[in-house]
Amino acid sequence: MEYEGEDAVNSYENIEKVVREAITDVTGLTDISKDANLLDQEMEILPTNFLYIFDIIEEKLGLNIGGILEHQTYSVMTIENLVCAIVNLAK
Repeated sequence: MEYEGEDAVNSYENIEKVVREAITDVTGLTDISKDANLLDQEMEILPTNFLYIFDIIEEKLGLNIGGILEHQTYSVMTIENLVCAIVNLAK
């Protein structure tokens, strides 16, 4: 299902797709578990890569998501928790 306008931003499925695509575009990683800690060394995602990942997500969704990190702990750094935080921000 494709969403347009505000529904696209607020759709959990669309936001998850955007987050996954941004991670893949920057790191080449695919098939990441929703609960995998993106900060885990085994993921091999460089801290600087998150700047690019967040930039792509912000551009595609039209949201300033940098503030998410201000009010969260490291536990937000899973795909599921990031998507939930972005959905809450979009409300």
